[in-house]
Amino acid sequence: MRSRRPRATSAPLTRPALAATLVLAASVAAPAVAAPEARAAGTCTANPMGVATPVGSGTGYTIFTFEDALFANQEIEGSIAVGGTAFFGDDGGGAHGQYPVQHQVAGNGDYALPTIDGAPNRVLLHRYAPGTRAVVVQVKDRGATHPGQRGGVKIADLSAPADYVLGKAFDSAGTTFSPRDGTNRSAQLSSHVQAWDGGAGAATFVLAKGSFDAYFGADDGARLLAQEGTWHAPLDLPRGQDVTITLDPTGPNRIALSDLAPGVMKLALSGHSATSPLVVTVAPQDVVGGTLTLPSVREAGRDGDMASYVLFDLSALTGTVTVVTPNEPIRGAIYAPDVHVVVPKDGGKELEGQVVAREFTNLADREIHTNLFQGVLPCVGEGPVEPVEPTEPTDPAVPVEPTEPAEPTEPVEQTDPTEPVEPPVVEVPEDVTDVDAPAAGDEEPQAEDEGAEVLAETGSGLLVLVALSVALTLAGVRLATVRRS
Repeated sequence: MRSRRPRATSAPLTRPALAATLVLAASVAAPAVAAPEARAAGTCTANPMGVATPVGSGTGYTIFTFEDALFANQEIEGSIAVGGTAFFGDDGGGAHGQYPVQHQVAGNGDYALPTIDGAPNRVLLHRYAPGTRAVVVQVKDRGATHPGQRGGVKIADLSAPADYVLGKAFDSAGTTFSPRDGTNRSAQLSSHVQAWDGGAGAATFVLAKGSFDAYFGADDGARLLAQEGTWHAPLDLPRGQDVTITLDPTGPNRIALSDLAPGVMKLALSGHSATSPLVVTVAPQDVVGGTLTLPSVREAGRDGDMASYVLFDLSALTGTVTVVTPNEPIRGAIYAPDVHVVVPKDGGKELEGQVVAREFTNLADREIHTNLFQGVLPCVGEGPVEPVEPTEPTDPAVPVEPTEPAEPTEPVEQTDPTEPVEPPVVEVPEDVTDVDAPAAGDEEPQAEDEGAEVLAETGSGLLVLVALSVALTLAGVRLATVRRS
């Protein structure tokens, strides 16, 4: 069993949608990329089931576990992501030789598959293993109506079981992961969707990133569900066995499981939407003898969308919890990041919703149907960290203008020949600037002598000497020009 990936406890919240998590990569040599748009604190929303959605994908998995899972029920119409080992078939579960994993037969077909390595994916496993009963897992696209609903299998660790290899499927033109000397009855994972095609199908089982965890962000669900200051109380919470709860449509609604009257077997919703789902908080005292009894939801899938807006929050629970309902299917989302969720054979019902759990076991001789949770919750406090252009660092090959000094060798306005006769601290002798003075040739040496005398008497520094010398020289040149003319 692999250790569970830690939940985020101090990392900033991430936008969902894609489930989940914003990933920024930057390096000194990377091209400049504009920084994400800044937003005020508390303006983002996130799906608490978002950890089941791969980074960059638009939708999540029906069953998502951080560790192991055992599927010994009839079938699943949906998708599976197992972060540990996925076992199929058990003597304590349904007595079937095949375990279909397909899109839709009897349940809800209005959903898209998650995206892995740029393509839809129906089964993502860290590792596959046969259970105690030999079962042929058959991954199909039955019920799919468009490409986003057709997906195959990806396995991170294909080294186990030790004698298993990829080869042409026994029951289709697809690819199977089976014992080296196996038969069509051997326990195996067979994909009808991925054609063997002379061996090309083997590569389609391989993950581009190599590991299961590389495709998912941190789990922020528990923190989102523990927020205060965002919740509304239902406008009407009636008593009875079959009740309609009227939600406050201005935000997410929350009640405790104990707020429902004893004997409630089924609930319906009024006023539900993506921003006003119903969260039902489950406390440890709600689990009696290891069993948690949940009310069912009146509509799911083909009947209506209510099950996609109810979430049972088991984040306060740990250990193994058996989940049952009085006499209807288990409907709605179950968020149980520290719980081994078990659907028992005796008393177990269909599961029509979505599950995020530490581990998952289904022994009921019933089906699993997909109804992904569609609600979102506000991100109270600061939203995701918005770094200021992290991909545009100071280029070490381009210093901050160190090669442009303050031009110390060019005195300010001293080389401008248009007005050279008025240096700031030099009085040019009257006979030097007098254009009516004696004839040309008598005054030029005098001007040069006076300039040299001034320079000799001035001891104020190199810059002043240079400036004065240039100014006087230009004055002399100008005077000589005038005299010669």
